[in-house]
Amino acid sequence: MGLPLASIAAALGVHRATLHRWCSEAGPEGLERDLSDAIREGRQQGEVALVRALHKAATDGDARTAQWLLTHSPDWREGWSDAAAERRAVAASQARTVAVIEAAPELSPEQRRLLFHRLAAAGEHPDPASVA
Repeated sequence: MGLPLASIAAALGVHRATLHRWCSEAGPEGLERDLSDAIREGRQQGEVALVRALHKAATDGDARTAQWLLTHSPDWREGWSDAAAERRAVAASQARTVAVIEAAPELSPEQRRLLFHRLAAAGEHPDPASVA
């Protein structure tokens, strides 16, 4: 089902640390290797089943599920999540800041460097190579 190791350990009646140790110390063969392989395979199958169910719900018109998939899937969240939109906005702001600094011929290299440090201190992080 794709359960976390703590849940698998509880189902087996052992402590999570014990199960983790068994799996991490598994050799190329033996019971520990079989257990580790079965857990990995089960978790992969669980992940596939969950993604398949989410995908079906999204395809069937469940907009919230579709939104969740777009904002949480590693392949899609970079372009669709609110955090990605915020990173793009910050990058655009930084690019505008660098462009203004570069377009100011009255600034000496030392003044540009100091300006960059002040921007960094204020939480802005334009590419320092662009301001040198």
